[in-house]
Amino acid sequence: MSVKRNQFLAFFLLVVITLILFSCQKEVIEISSSQEEEIKLTTNSTLTTLITQTVTNDGSIDNIIDQANCLEVKLPVFVVVNGTGVEINSIEDYQVIEEIFDRFNDDIDRIDIQYPIKIVTNEFTEIEIDNENELKELVSTCKGENEKDDDIECIDFVYPISISVFNTDFDILDTKTVNNDANLYVFLQNLDASTIANIKYPITLIKADDTLISVNNNKELQEAIIDAADSCDEDDDFNYNDDDPDYCNVDFVKQSIEKCLWKVTSYANNSLLENYSLRFSSDLTFTIIQNGTIEGFGDWSVDSLADGNVLKLSSTITNFNGEWIIKECGDKFLEVKLNDDIMKIEKICPDFTEDKVKEVLSGCNWAITDFIDNGNNLSDQYSDFKFKFKSDETFEITDGTDTYTGLWKVETNEFGNVTINISSVFSDIVDQYFVASLENSNVLIQSNSGKTIKLQKDCSTAPDDISVDRLNFLVLNCIWKIADLNKDGNNLTANYTMYRFKFFQDGTFIFYNAFGGGDYSVGIWKAERTNKVVFLLSSQNLSNEIKGFFEVVLLEDDKLNLFVEGINGIHEMKLERQCI
Repeated sequence: MSVKRNQFLAFFLLVVITLILFSCQKEVIEISSSQEEEIKLTTNSTLTTLITQTVTNDGSIDNIIDQANCLEVKLPVFVVVNGTGVEINSIEDYQVIEEIFDRFNDDIDRIDIQYPIKIVTNEFTEIEIDNENELKELVSTCKGENEKDDDIECIDFVYPISISVFNTDFDILDTKTVNNDANLYVFLQNLDASTIANIKYPITLIKADDTLISVNNNKELQEAIIDAADSCDEDDDFNYNDDDPDYCNVDFVKQSIEKCLWKVTSYANNSLLENYSLRFSSDLTFTIIQNGTIEGFGDWSVDSLADGNVLKLSSTITNFNGEWIIKECGDKFLEVKLNDDIMKIEKICPDFTEDKVKEVLSGCNWAITDFIDNGNNLSDQYSDFKFKFKSDETFEITDGTDTYTGLWKVETNEFGNVTINISSVFSDIVDQYFVASLENSNVLIQSNSGKTIKLQKDCSTAPDDISVDRLNFLVLNCIWKIADLNKDGNNLTANYTMYRFKFFQDGTFIFYNAFGGGDYSVGIWKAERTNKVVFLLSSQNLSNEIKGFFEVVLLEDDKLNLFVEGINGIHEMKLERQCI
């Protein structure tokens, strides 16, 4: 009797335990099913997509290196920043790069990566990159700077998170613990149509402003992600930490662009356009210059549009035309983008002085070879005119028939640019000109009112104030050093800094090393006037660089400028007198 009773009790307990276990599992499933009747964590569901976008690998953290929002360089990596080598071992080391970039605001920052490197994609896939071209190809698959992308960066999960996996019959298949974004991303990618995932709530999320949010079910989770998606600056630009001055604002670009020349340093890998320079005037016109010659002109403006600030160009050279999005700026550079083309221009401010401008312009006549006035090409109208700039700050301009006089004054303006103020009864040329280019035989001047004049040295007639007798007297007194020597576009001054000329009454001279060593050459010299004053230097031992049949284009008490225009270019030697 007791045996049967024990058997009955055992059977009864087994049935009760089975019912309890079944009812508990069924209860959990029913709760989950009720909560997720509309919002489920299944493959391709809205919630799954939102979570995936939130945990996608955000590559913008290292944009200062790769300028790619969908890629992240795996550390460590070695880079060269503006010539300085830096080993990047952690995210904190990106600040080192930023500090090197910030040392100067008038340079173009450059970073070179030492290959090979490994790249982590937004899907957490690792790819080995062997060179810059491979990296550029991969970067081209990403969205551009500040372009809208799929990832959600304004909210993150706080780990760990526990997730149960069921089949469609609500049988538990597995329970997983995920500890980071990569784990969760891979888990969601492996969901299929036959499985349902159930997060163990509550879980915590953290917003970009460090606010913590607790959610208790799928509905609250989905709402939290949607609410936070566009609530912050995702920092998808290429300026690390968003701490650089806003050199790209409209007012700054407008003010900066009117100063100096802007040379095209790169244009969509088109090297032919890298010979051009742009000169922007305050009247919103600009000229396009190639190798000192005016090739085109047009209008410009800087405006703020929906896509960002733009540099609008409309000119006679169509390659420059369009609404260029301003991507990066500094005191002396500008990077703009039009469709897939990127153009970089660099400010080139003259490094010459007021005295240098006066020295170059004094002496010979200067013919007008180009004259642009507010886009109108008047070069033919002024092709016969020549300037004669005098040391007393007066000048004459003549076309061979009529002669006009005026005043010229060289000054440095508030921006450090050398200017020439021209006043005259010949009103066509009156203006304040910025000296855009200064060479021994070519000078380019431009005004903010839209005038651009190119001058070319003309030494075909001797200056009236040069006397052969005075020339003979001066060269025979004291010694003369080479202050500047240019031949066929090459400056050779450094080759002769230690040497001096000593001229004698009998028409001979010696050219010797003034610092000793017995190194010298002997030759003959002669000065005479035909239709010009000429100066002969001849010697068997001297280089052709310092001998020849020169025209005298400037003679002062302590200066003698000699000039020859040859087949291959200009040969000009400037001597300075030294009296002990």
